[in-house]
Amino acid sequence: MTVYRSDSPPTEKTLFVNVFGPPKTGKTSFAFSFPGPFYYQRFDRRSSKVLRDVLHALPDTFIDEEDYITEVDPLNSRASAPLLWAKFERAVQKAIKEGREREAAGEPAGTFIIDGGHRLWDLCQETFLPDKATLAPNQQRSYRLNYALPNEKFTNAILSLEASPLYVVVIHHTRAVYNAEGQETENVRPDGFKRIPYLNTLDVFTLSTRADSVNTPRVRASMAQGANLPSPTTEFYGYVALSAYEPTLEGKTFKNLSFKQLFELIFEERWRGGKLYTVGAA
Repeated sequence: MTVYRSDSPPTEKTLFVNVFGPPKTGKTSFAFSFPGPFYYQRFDRRSSKVLRDVLHALPDTFIDEEDYITEVDPLNSRASAPLLWAKFERAVQKAIKEGREREAAGEPAGTFIIDGGHRLWDLCQETFLPDKATLAPNQQRSYRLNYALPNEKFTNAILSLEASPLYVVVIHHTRAVYNAEGQETENVRPDGFKRIPYLNTLDVFTLSTRADSVNTPRVRASMAQGANLPSPTTEFYGYVALSAYEPTLEGKTFKNLSFKQLFELIFEERWRGGKLYTVGAA
C-alpha cells in the first residue's frame, strides 16, 4: 500500500470518476488503481483477465465481486432484471455500510466499481420500464413518460454512492457521434445513463495506441487503402474531460493514468502534515 501524509483523509467528498473509452483501453485497470477493498459490479464479460492480473499483482487485495452476467436469462433478460436490480441495490447498501465502518476505524473506505455503467442502465430500464410491445398505441406514443421511474431509481442509487465515503468508478463504453448528414465523426460520447456526467466529479476518456489506431473514420479509410498500423502497446492514456475538483486538469492527457497520479495532481498540495493516511496500492 502507498501511504501519504495528510492533515486528514484526502477529501471530505471522495472522488467519483466516470471513465469511458473503447474496449481494451485500460478502463478497468485504471479503476483497480484506486484504494481497496473493492466492491466490483461486473457487467463486462471481458474483464476476467484484468481481474486475474490484479490478483496476481496484488495478492492481498480484497475484491467483493458481484456477477450480473451469468444470472441473466439469455432468452428473457427482462424476466431476470428485477432480481438483478435488487441484487445491485443490496450491493450498494452493503458497500456503504462497510465503508462507513472502515472510515470510522480510520481505514480507507474502499472503492465501488461499476463495470459497465451502460449495462447497469439497461438493467434499470428492463426492471422499471413496461414492455413497449404490450402497450396500446396511445400508450406507446407517450412512452417517454415512463422514464421518470428508472431515472429516479438510477439517480438515487448513484447519489447514495456519491454521498458515501467510498470512491466510485463507473466504467462505460463509448458511442459514435454522427453529424447532421448521418456521417460518423471522430468524436465519441459515453454510452448509457445521460445524467451521470452531471453527478460525478471527474470524467476520464481512455485511449491506447491500439484502440486509437482503429477507431476513427480517418484510420479506417487508411486501412482500406492498405496503410500499416502501429504495433499495439500496453500503454494507455487518460484524457481528463471534466474535473470539478481541479479545473486546470481539464483538457490534459496523462500517460498510464492512475489513482496515485490523480491524488498527487489534485490533493498533494492541499493536505500536508502529520497524519499518515493510506490511500492506494503502490
